[in-house]
Amino acid sequence: MVSSYFSDFLNFISRRQYNQRRKLQFNLTDTIRTNIATAIDGGESYFCVDSKAHPVFKFSRSRRCKLGKDNFDQSPSFGYCAAQKTHYYGYKLHSVCGLSGVIRSFNLTKAFVHDIYYLQEVKYELFNYTLIGDRGYLSTSIQFDLFETARIELSLPYRAI
Repeated sequence: MVSSYFSDFLNFISRRQYNQRRKLQFNLTDTIRTNIATAIDGGESYFCVDSKAHPVFKFSRSRRCKLGKDNFDQSPSFGYCAAQKTHYYGYKLHSVCGLSGVIRSFNLTKAFVHDIYYLQEVKYELFNYTLIGDRGYLSTSIQFDLFETARIELSLPYRAI
């Protein structure tokens, strides 16, 4: 199928070349994304922080997965989603989103990484804001550290019954 399109795209690069160029341009792309998000959110002072499970394979197929076996840092892992009460094999997406819906910061980690550890990265990206999170971010030492280093107030509202 790919060979039939070579006449249409004479200077078509290979997948390896594409991935190499994409990795080289990551910092530039991330800087542009950050500047656009800052311009769009309009100087908000309140942000929501949360994480979402992203299963890669069904739990039964996880042992046969060849994805990332040569690089432990990029390979998926086993995790537990408390909201759905299921185990999964994949990654966890952590994100900081403004009240207007603009994603200010995000990170894709292994599934077993706890939500609190993402806050250690957020304190270098945000300053003088209020983060609203769920009880997965409940830690008095982390709250104190965020406020002391970056003036980030972590607000954890009570669940309505």
